[in-house]
This record gives sequence, C-alpha cells and structure tokens, in this order.
Amino acid sequence: MLQTIRRLRPPAAASAALAVLALGVLSPAAAGQSDDRQAADADFAARVREWTTRPEFLSPLVDHLPASDVVPSPRDVIGHHVG
Repeated sequence: MLQTIRRLRPPAAASAALAVLALGVLSPAAAGQSDDRQAADADFAARVREWTTRPEFLSPLVDHLPASDVVPSPRDVIGHHVG
C-alpha cells in the first residue's frame, strides 16, 4: 500500500505544480497587463506615482485601481486613497 502511494505522489505533485504555473503564466496580471476595457481611477494612479520614491518600487500590479459605478473606492469610503 505504501509503495502504491509513493508511486502516485510525484505525478500528482507535478500536476498540481504545473496547474499553478499555468495559471500564473496565463494570467494577465502576472504579465503586468491590465484589462484595458475597465476604466481606472486616474486620481489614484497619479497619487501612487507621486508617493512612490523610485520607479523600481512601482509594480504594474499595484499602480492602478479599477473605477466602478457599483463598488465605491477606498477614497469614497474612508476619505483617502490607500497605499
């Protein structure tokens, strides 16, 4: 029984690792791409650039905040931008 489990374990682990890798590689956010169809909060983007001291500290994953008519922004709720 233990030998059977040991034989099944590496392929299952490899499959899980491959699935995680594929999700990371295929994700637009992992590639630093934003969804151009969704509007961004321009004021938030300007403040983040202003508050960031060096370009290497700014990531395309955090330099924007999607704007929405349905979901309020942190600024609308707590009175200031987060970050």
